[in-house]
Amino acid sequence: MPVPIKIMVSIAAFVLAMILFYVDHRYLGDTINPATKWVALLLGPLMVGAIWVFPEAKKGDVQGIRKENAARK
Repeated sequence: MPVPIKIMVSIAAFVLAMILFYVDHRYLGDTINPATKWVALLLGPLMVGAIWVFPEAKKGDVQGIRKENAARK
């Protein structure tokens, strides 16, 4: 994935996590499990980190894995 797209997706994930945390905290209050808002707050950075840390699957790699699996059967 190109770096500019990663940056846009990262910003969108952070903003969405912050909005979800705010809505959970402000409007839902005690009507839901209190841990839910913290999960929303921690999931955003976790997703962004995964986008930057783990490599993207290449087409050749996927085709090689499929051939190996087909040969095993």
